[in-house]
Amino acid sequence: MNKKEVKTIYIIFSIGLIILIFSGLAIGYSYSKDTAPKMKQIEAKEEVSEGNQGEPLKDDKKEEINSVTGLLLGNDGSGSLVDVIMVGHLNIDTNEVNIISVPRDLFIDFREDHFKELKANNPNNRVLYCKLTEVYSLIGNDEQAFEDLISIIEIIVDLEIDYYMTLGLDSFKDIVDFVDGVDFYVPQNMSYYDDIQDFRINLREGQQLLDGDKAEQLVRFRNYRFGDLQRVEVQRDFLSELVNKVLSESSMQENFSILEVIYNNVETDIAFFDVMKYAKYIINIDNEQLMDTEKMVTIPSYGFQIDNIWFQEWHIEEAHEVVNALLNE
Repeated sequence: MNKKEVKTIYIIFSIGLIILIFSGLAIGYSYSKDTAPKMKQIEAKEEVSEGNQGEPLKDDKKEEINSVTGLLLGNDGSGSLVDVIMVGHLNIDTNEVNIISVPRDLFIDFREDHFKELKANNPNNRVLYCKLTEVYSLIGNDEQAFEDLISIIEIIVDLEIDYYMTLGLDSFKDIVDFVDGVDFYVPQNMSYYDDIQDFRINLREGQQLLDGDKAEQLVRFRNYRFGDLQRVEVQRDFLSELVNKVLSESSMQENFSILEVIYNNVETDIAFFDVMKYAKYIINIDNEQLMDTEKMVTIPSYGFQIDNIWFQEWHIEEAHEVVNALLNE
């Protein structure tokens, strides 16, 4: 395998750490392999028939690729609350990767017109309103709830999700440790203890090398001076540094086996044939452009309270406008 082929695989896994986004490679803790619904993997396997001996089914429409959109979901460690929601969009024509962060506390009101049909199609959904982070757990913790969650995110960003990716928290830590940690500026002192999960956060402000354990503390910390929106920014910044390190020349030459680590620790519905199909579009993307902060936006939202519980109010027209501006800039 030559150097160019190695770079292709790395970039694919970054759109598999992005577009598939993670844009999360890290971020985090996403649905573990035990809790993530498997319906998408099943659908991917069904694309291959018994008679074609592993060859992908022919589909002329699928060859006309203009863009690819991926979703990364992360939870809070318990498997019930979605803690990280990011959408990655690859423009085939321009070779640009854009990332959309969706705040976890967005107010989802199923009485709104854009959600009414979704709720009507799921008789198990008796929820009037909730935070986006709670959708999966409140409406079933099952495959239907997972599909509804994806549909809600599609409505918010006004994009159809082609693929999803999940990465277990332990796997995230393993990847950070595998690259010998990430040099990162911790923006403030971070201190927190969760006696239920027996989880402690103890980080000091400043530039430092974060190993897997410290990286977990960083991405799970919530008490920022400027609230959850700042948390999203910190997570994105850390991901950027992590992906840049994975994609560095030294990493490609010395840490080729990280591909095996990633491959063995992610859940995704993207099939091998899809990876190869997109390779020709991805090979020429500049490494630095992959995590360009100018290509990242967060869905606008504004804090408000209901019964002393904080939500993030948002407006669908404004959300669509921001996403459209990013993709068409």
